[in-house]
Amino acid sequence: MTTEAADALHKILLDRKLTIACAESLTVGGVATHLGENSGSSAYFQGGVVAYNIDHKVNILQVDRENAEACNCVSRRTAIEMVYGVMKLFDADVGIATTGYAEPDPDNGIDKPHAWIAVGIRNPEDRDKADIHHISATAESQCSSPEDRRIDVQESVAYSAIEFCVNCLAPGTLEMG
Repeated sequence: MTTEAADALHKILLDRKLTIACAESLTVGGVATHLGENSGSSAYFQGGVVAYNIDHKVNILQVDRENAEACNCVSRRTAIEMVYGVMKLFDADVGIATTGYAEPDPDNGIDKPHAWIAVGIRNPEDRDKADIHHISATAESQCSSPEDRRIDVQESVAYSAIEFCVNCLAPGTLEMG
């Protein structure tokens, strides 16, 4: 069973003949699952990377190590670097990236789940440039309490990433939940 956001993104990507790829940390493959859930998704879905540790974010997605170390790989900048990296890696027109915390992490001063989602849309006139959109998804918008199960937070952020991508490509298509 597909989701409303995945259905909307499927239609947009097919209609506009765009390709897409994803780079995930927090969502551990949830975004890729949504991207591939519609029949015919092979027409646009180029692939994805789950880069859970810093070395893979740096080596595969070209994330800046110094910045990533300073923020435990969770920041607006890291999400943006991940989206640029995955778009380049898969030569995709559109990219989605997620990074964050699926649960509180007292050692890093995190008391609630928190995520950064970035969407990149390649500039058709200059394939080396992309328009980048980003949002910070806090516990208030992603889950009901810090006690939610990790998997619930991960799925909520993955779905929000797909919704956000739809709204970046076709503003007003979906109401963000």
